[in-house]
Amino acid sequence: MWVVDVRTEKDFTTSRPRLLFTQQGFAIGKPSRYYDLSHDGQRFLMVRADPRKPTPVTEMILVQNWFEELKRLVPTGK
Repeated sequence: MWVVDVRTEKDFTTSRPRLLFTQQGFAIGKPSRYYDLSHDGQRFLMVRADPRKPTPVTEMILVQNWFEELKRLVPTGK
């Protein structure tokens, strides 16, 4: 995690980036981030990456005419 100091008085300026911390084993998200800051700005909440291998797909269900089935199950009163 990298940080910069930001100043907004008079002109907008930033410091050079500096390393805040390194931590292995946590999820990396693009375009979404997988972390957030606590309200006091002192701690991070981070999603830990799952080291397990995904289960292979062995079955697939194909639903045809699903909109007609939806209309049958949830009638609109027309």
